[in-house]
Amino acid sequence: RTGSQERTLIDLSDLPVAEKTVKPLEEQGELESRKIWSPVATSMLQGKFGEATQLKRDIEDQQRKLAAARKERNEQFVPALFKTESQIEGRPELLENAPINI
Repeated sequence: RTGSQERTLIDLSDLPVAEKTVKPLEEQGELESRKIWSPVATSMLQGKFGEATQLKRDIEDQQRKLAAARKERNEQFVPALFKTESQIEGRPELLENAPINI
């Protein structure tokens, strides 16, 4: 939005939606995105935006604490699913031994 005018940058409405298959939250690992962010999404859907904002801040604070602890131990972050420096056609490349949880 610029000033009082709206402008569409990219219209994605004609693109097909990719089907997603995921395990139920109770079967997901503790660090899986859907499990971590589910309370935020639930609060937003209920219109509890202040609560959602606080939950988001709590998650981000916890992630910063984990990063600081790794740094203190001189431990580098190692992704569980994707190669750090590789991309194929603009998409991250999945590790051969990635523990995909679907």
